[in-house]
Amino acid sequence: MMDFILEAWVSALIEITKIRWTLGRGKPWQPGQKLKLLFAGYNGTRNMGSDVRVEEMLRQLRHVLGADKVEFSVMSQNFKFSEGYFEGTRQVHLPDIFPPSCSKKCLNIMG
Repeated sequence: MMDFILEAWVSALIEITKIRWTLGRGKPWQPGQKLKLLFAGYNGTRNMGSDVRVEEMLRQLRHVLGADKVEFSVMSQNFKFSEGYFEGTRQVHLPDIFPPSCSKKCLNIMG
């Protein structure tokens, strides 16, 4: 039951964000601007495999797109646990109760 509630909560926040975007809340990407990407996942929990996978995605995207053309943010549950990873990337805290926080982070990144 809790999974259903969490899924409905996140889905509702996605739809609200979409409506806000449609009504002009966000700013569309323009050529010449840095591409902002948020990596939302299970990071900063001392799960080396998970953190290394994200680290490699960041590295490859910087290589393909150009480090000067991107701005990355990575969600982390514990900055101390992800210390040494995600260099040159802004880390944002992912709290235990994440749907409202995740929604705010996405809105901040959009504009």
